[in-house]
Amino acid sequence: MNKNRLLMTIGLVALAALFAWGLYTPATEVDLATIRRGPLAVTVNEEGRTRIREIYTVSAPVSGLLRRLSLREGDRVRKGKTVVAVIEPLAPAFQDVRSLNVLRANIKSAEAALALAKAELSRVEADHEYAVSDFRRTARLYKKRIVARKIYDQSAAARRKAKAAVDAARARVEVRRKELESVRAQLLQPAGNHRKKKKTASCCLSLTSPADGRVLAIRHKSEQVVTAGTPLLDIGNDRDLEIVIDLLSSDAVRVHPGAHAMIDGWGGEKALPARVRHIEPAGFTKVSALGIEEQRVRTILDLLPAGDRIPRLGHEFRVYAHINVWEGKNPVLVPLPALFRKGNDWVVFIEQNGRARLKKIKINHRNQQFAEVTDGLVSGDRVILHPSDLIVDGTAITARRMTK
Repeated sequence: MNKNRLLMTIGLVALAALFAWGLYTPATEVDLATIRRGPLAVTVNEEGRTRIREIYTVSAPVSGLLRRLSLREGDRVRKGKTVVAVIEPLAPAFQDVRSLNVLRANIKSAEAALALAKAELSRVEADHEYAVSDFRRTARLYKKRIVARKIYDQSAAARRKAKAAVDAARARVEVRRKELESVRAQLLQPAGNHRKKKKTASCCLSLTSPADGRVLAIRHKSEQVVTAGTPLLDIGNDRDLEIVIDLLSSDAVRVHPGAHAMIDGWGGEKALPARVRHIEPAGFTKVSALGIEEQRVRTILDLLPAGDRIPRLGHEFRVYAHINVWEGKNPVLVPLPALFRKGNDWVVFIEQNGRARLKKIKINHRNQQFAEVTDGLVSGDRVILHPSDLIVDGTAITARRMTK
């Protein structure tokens, strides 16, 4: 009898142990993070590009033949000293047959007009010689009081008129001679060896650099005919850079001039400090890579001195900007992976005595890593990161061990 009772007791104990083992749930491994205080910066992040603040475009002031440029992109130039381009006068244009016949006829007409002017000059010179000799005779007679004063004055006036007629005739001859030269010049045709002639400094127009800096772009490298106003090359100081960021309009309203920013993604090891200088008042539509129309606002940043480091940046280099829109010195910080929504509230799982406890919290500012906690958590609390569906209020948890 005692033996049967012993066997029954052992069976009941084994059954109870088996039932208890079925009800036992092992602790779930989770990642835990400790709530702490620290600085928090909320930033607007956007890709941008560098830009030289002042770019000078050298254009042709006159039409002519541009000589081949000896400069290359990146060459240093000095204001008012470095010759960046030389423009020669153009060779005369070809004349068609009809134009040539017209010009030859004009030459004949000009030659005839010159001959007529010379003949007229000969006539008035003869009149002048006669007037001079007549005046001399009249002057001698007037001294002897043989002729009256009136006759003497008439002879003097005739001499002066004859002299004026000679001057006018000589001027007409010179005019006709220049007209003939002008018509003959129109007959000039382009010469095949005009480039072999020695060019003097006065024959050409030399353009010097308008500023100190580097050659950024050459619009026309080879020799060619250019018209007045043709852009030839761009010059700028590559040490006078600014950052251009096209922000979403919803982000631009949160940014203010003078805001601090950090520039990274430019290829250097350390981020570069910058400051917002200007936010343009007008936006523009830009199509994103996904084909979505976005309203953007251009924002200009100035690079700040970074000690002895000189970034090797140039014009139109890609960078990534982080512009501060809010800064907190020592708020309570919670990692974003610990947050999730329950209805309209933000909640987290905190660790209490080896179990997960659901807790509602309030947050304010946040960035890509942390959020500012205004109520519900204190420094030192431990929260669960990336809680899975297996975690509910009261679930036994244990910190996950890091594997090497």
